[in-house]
Amino acid sequence: MPNMPGVCPSLQGYGLGKRIHTVATDYVRAHGGRRLALNTAEPATQLINLYLRWGYIIVDTCDWRPFTNYRSVVLVLNLE
Repeated sequence: MPNMPGVCPSLQGYGLGKRIHTVATDYVRAHGGRRLALNTAEPATQLINLYLRWGYIIVDTCDWRPFTNYRSVVLVLNLE
């Protein structure tokens, strides 16, 4: 599967990614979730910095090779 952005590039900059994230975190909280975890490519520094601004912390790295050609960063958001 090719890497695909979360929001179509022509629609980026309108707050759609933040809205999707807000809906997801609200859903997780409403159903008793205490943490939300994700991973993204280590070279995606702009995206990692965005997640850090949103309150995520880096907890680990993971190497999915041979399924990918890069290491991933694992991030967690505390919802409590």
